Amino acid sequence: MNEADTVQILAVAVGILAVAYLFLKLSLRRTMQRIDRLIGDGSDDSVLHYKIEGKAKATVDLSAMKGQHGTVLTALRPYGTVRINGETFHARTEGGFLHKEAQVSVLSSENEDLVVCEADTR
Repeated sequence: MNEADTVQILAVAVGILAVAYLFLKLSLRRTMQRIDRLIGDGSDDSVLHYKIEGKAKATVDLSAMKGQHGTVLTALRPYGTVRINGETFHARTEGGFLHKEAQVSVLSSENEDLVVCEADTR
């Protein structure tokens, strides 16, 4: 093995480590966001204390969201985010897949997620 081979192997190893670092950093960020949402500080289970994408905490009564309409921000497979009345919420479908920008209706809330379905577009 000559010096050029050693340099190539070292470059590949550094590249693999960089990719692994970025993957772990992104994974931990999402995990910490989920933990932030789960901890909350409210005593009422129907009220969500949420923090999305580093924004300040807000309090929303999720039970009052039933029947409202919004737009999918990130594809729901079945989890993702939706925008309703200018606010961003974590949401899930009842098992289906909804593409980005699909129109949705809120069916209910479960834990800290809205349960949504595709809005009737007739």
